[in-house]
Amino acid sequence: NSKMKNTHEPRCNEGDVIGIGGGADLGDLYHVHYHLRHHLTESDDHSVGLELTPSEDAAMVRASVEVTMVDYLDAEDPGTASSASASGLSVSNSDKTSIKAASSDCPGLVSNQSKFSLAQRYAISVAAHPKRHLYVTLLICAILTIVAFVGAVLTEATVTIQTSWFTRGTLISSRALQAFQLGKINEQEDEFFLNDGQRVDINDPPASEVVCSGQWYGSPYMIPGRQLNLMTAWKTRDESQNALDSEALYQMCINEEHVLESLEENNLCYKCPIESGSQERCIQPYSLVTAARIYLQAISTWSTDLNPDVYLAPSLSCKDFRAAWTKAVQSRFTSDLLDCTNSLLEQYGLQDSENDSPMCSFADATMVASLVDVNFPRSGKVEYTTAIYASKHDTDSLDELYKLDKSNAFSQEGTALTGVYEVGFQPLYLSLDGGFYMRDLYRAVNTDVALTSVACVVAGSLFFWHTKSLFLTLFGLLQIILALPISWALYRFLFGLESFPVMNLGGIFIVFSLGADDVFVMTDKWKSTRAIMTRASTTEVAIISLPSAITATLMTSFTTCVGFFAINASDVACIKLFGTFCGLLVAVDYVLSVLILSPVLCLYDSIMMRDPPNLCVSRQKMNVVKENASSDQEEDEEVTVGTHRNFHDRILGSYSDFLYSFRWPVLLVSVSTIIACSFVSSTFKPPEKEPFPALFPMANPYEAHSKFVENLVAFPLQLATDPTWTVKAVFGVQAIDDQNLLDTDPNYVGGSIAYDDDFDAANNQLYLLEFCDKIDKPTEDYSCVLQEFDSWLQLQSQSSSPDDQYAINCDWETSIPIETDTFDQCFIAFSELTNSSAVTFDYEAKKVKSITIDTRVDSTLWSPTAEIDKDWRRTEDWSIAERSRAPEGANNFFITSIGFWYLDTFNNIVASALKASYIVVSCAALVILLSSRSLTLSLFSGISIVYVLVAATASLAAMGWSLGFFESCLYAILVGLGSDFIMHFAHAYSMIPGKANKRLRMKHAILHMGPSVLGSAATTLSTSFIMQFCQISSAKRFATMMIMTMVHSLIGSFVIFSVLCSCFGPAEPTKRFDAIKTRIQKGKGAGVHSEDDFPRSIEIAIDATDVNNGSSFRPKRWMIFLSYLVAAIIIFVVNFEAYSFVKSSQ
Repeated sequence: NSKMKNTHEPRCNEGDVIGIGGGADLGDLYHVHYHLRHHLTESDDHSVGLELTPSEDAAMVRASVEVTMVDYLDAEDPGTASSASASGLSVSNSDKTSIKAASSDCPGLVSNQSKFSLAQRYAISVAAHPKRHLYVTLLICAILTIVAFVGAVLTEATVTIQTSWFTRGTLISSRALQAFQLGKINEQEDEFFLNDGQRVDINDPPASEVVCSGQWYGSPYMIPGRQLNLMTAWKTRDESQNALDSEALYQMCINEEHVLESLEENNLCYKCPIESGSQERCIQPYSLVTAARIYLQAISTWSTDLNPDVYLAPSLSCKDFRAAWTKAVQSRFTSDLLDCTNSLLEQYGLQDSENDSPMCSFADATMVASLVDVNFPRSGKVEYTTAIYASKHDTDSLDELYKLDKSNAFSQEGTALTGVYEVGFQPLYLSLDGGFYMRDLYRAVNTDVALTSVACVVAGSLFFWHTKSLFLTLFGLLQIILALPISWALYRFLFGLESFPVMNLGGIFIVFSLGADDVFVMTDKWKSTRAIMTRASTTEVAIISLPSAITATLMTSFTTCVGFFAINASDVACIKLFGTFCGLLVAVDYVLSVLILSPVLCLYDSIMMRDPPNLCVSRQKMNVVKENASSDQEEDEEVTVGTHRNFHDRILGSYSDFLYSFRWPVLLVSVSTIIACSFVSSTFKPPEKEPFPALFPMANPYEAHSKFVENLVAFPLQLATDPTWTVKAVFGVQAIDDQNLLDTDPNYVGGSIAYDDDFDAANNQLYLLEFCDKIDKPTEDYSCVLQEFDSWLQLQSQSSSPDDQYAINCDWETSIPIETDTFDQCFIAFSELTNSSAVTFDYEAKKVKSITIDTRVDSTLWSPTAEIDKDWRRTEDWSIAERSRAPEGANNFFITSIGFWYLDTFNNIVASALKASYIVVSCAALVILLSSRSLTLSLFSGISIVYVLVAATASLAAMGWSLGFFESCLYAILVGLGSDFIMHFAHAYSMIPGKANKRLRMKHAILHMGPSVLGSAATTLSTSFIMQFCQISSAKRFATMMIMTMVHSLIGSFVIFSVLCSCFGPAEPTKRFDAIKTRIQKGKGAGVHSEDDFPRSIEIAIDATDVNNGSSFRPKRWMIFLSYLVAAIIIFVVNFEAYSFVKSSQ
């Protein structure tokens, strides 16, 4: 021992600065462990190579690595074996060498900081004044938090539930938005005439006489698209059943009586007096039951008129009605219903016309639209139908109706049908009130936000389990929680973003998951350094551990942050806002983890060095040699130098040995799995029909109601007739979007119409009239505004008493074309007279500004994207050709529709997701290259990241998912999350300086970063599991994607990356980079140690027979053979299942 100390005593020449990270950057810590390791190897030939390769973090490397190396020293000598046990490295006091002693020999160790890195200087400052740093940070955080809360109150900040999911700023979106603005200007009046000639406003509640006289039926008061009447959507329980069967009608009849009783009891309907008494009742809903009762009345009385015996006080009870509904009656009624349905579909171009068009026996064919589904003409069975009630629809009444529905006051079980309740027709998209859907969404948001408290408790529990310290747990949670208001303050006031979409709330769960990684890495690096430097001061431990922790967390935080900000490549406002807010969360959480956890760890270390330590700070006593220990005490005690062999280390060490022993079979399985997952992931394609992301699962009754009504004939009829959904050719408007592109308001308030000053309708009358004949008509009886104008001119010119507007403004013109000087004022007069919504004009200038002509395509918003894309390309190609032929003043038209806007949105999201993924992968590759300083490790990391992507995608495809809105916008984010663990392993693999065999490096990476990775994954999986209890479907889907990403990230790091390194890992991964750096440092004249100061390397040969040194496990030959057999079976099964899945998908 004395010889060892005399031979290897570190020398410090006058003027030298032995600084950790400086010119002589190996530091005294190297000597401590060099002495101990040399002592162990004097009697044995086992070793781990360690060459002196100066680098900025070499001292940190040795502090966290070298005792792990001792695990590989299989000392045969009993004396040595007792020292180099698997639990660490123990030496007597005669072998002890401390940083303290070394520092006393070389006083410049910490005093001269000129050659320290920025992170090391920060560590020294924090260790010297931890309370000052912590208090200042908390004060700044408190100020920013107060600013956030006060700002939220003053600006009346709210979570935006109704958001636009469409693109902004693109050519297609600008066209659609201009057409949308035109529709708002030209919106028709809400007045209409009743059957008795009475003129009423649809926005006013219907008068009692309107309801009680039966005029409510079929009027705009009843139309679901305009009114929020209570509606029951029915669906048969299986395809073999028919809603026209007597049992199904009987169930609907019983349910309608039950619902009417509830409405009457709560005064939620318009009550009408019954002639037979003083009692008042609600009128019957419009449903198949009412239509069937009218039909039965027609059979007996030959009258189809509505009378109180049908709609107010039915003469047939439900039992009598069922008895009267015979098979023969049902057959005749079905035939008449089919005739009306076919007639309606042909009328609006939704079905090919036939020569012998059917005649409808109903007074109005549109009355059947809400009674039958779109498959009824083909199947002859009604699978979907509705019942519409004349309920009140003021806000208070809607709130009461929602409460009744949530309490199941309307529901009744039945064997034939399943019924769900809602107010209106697709209220989420067609009504500002939103109906039950929006009310339930607000309730779900509040419930899901409350789950964040559960996530906080779970994260705190895992923090405490991992750190064994209540002190560290509380501050770990504090820095995560503080990140939320500070990030919002930056989001709102620094970036000036006013809208806060509901999907931003997902960032709360994300920050708990990502913040855990920072906490675990920083605490683990501190504890591993302290476990080695048992006699060092807090400052010395901080210099070693904090720069390493700051660098490691910076790598993962930076990549994840880039993933979030990269999705700003999308042109969808709510996705941009989501990426911005979550990116700020990750960045702020990282900064707070450095500013808060660094002084907290220094305080933690100081408290733990007390005797006894504070039990509130830690449940474990730190094994530290006190600075004031006497020499007599030191003679008797043993100091444990090394990583404590806890449960994690034993498990991970055994796993590392097992993986290395069977690395080749595992490699074969890994390569086969990557190939199989690549094929399966190719089936992950856009959905057949998903115009808007579903906010609730189908188990939610309001989401089910929305899906039910999409199958009704009324749904495509709504798309064909409502101006919002029709395809339009627009003249006189430029495709410009001058609104705030980050505004998520679905009503697009604040925009203006960009008129085309070159548009000249007067000089292009004939072309515009011919244009109407060139395009497809939306319905059979549709006439464009030019055709109507031409017919009006002919009619007025032949009339003996023409309209005054014609006589005054049209100069007795007979047809198009008319004089150009007369056209504008005449056309404007006609537009005013007919209240046309297809024309905008400047009345004072007597100038026609724009003309809109409706057309049609085969696809709708709810068609598969491939069909919409086909129609878009066909329409755009025709438009380009037509614009080239059109005369000046009419050659800037465009054709637009909501369907084309949706297609643009979907393509934009997918393209931006791929673009963002490329950005994140490139960023991750660069970060891995800089951190590992090895092209080989970067290649292995890239392969592992590719596995994470294809495996997670294949898992989602196997679950039946498709590449929808949420999946696309989250892809880039998950690329960043999926690369974090692999970065940690790549960095840890390259941490051992000099030459060391790949088995040692890989085991060190697993032992060094495994606990932190597992802890971070456990937190992420736990919070994702909690998110599975969210009621909003998007949160559940995001949680599922997080779970898949975490699972495959663990496999990618612990299996794919590890087995690649175990098979082909470099012994000197940083050799080339370090050589270049050394030459640069020498060129700058940086001070380095002489060759006499340190040995060039410690070369300890590993016995060829001891392929498993440090482990008692030695696989036998039959085990090796069995492993290849199992690998072959797994490869066959995986590839066969992948082939079968891909084949079935095709």
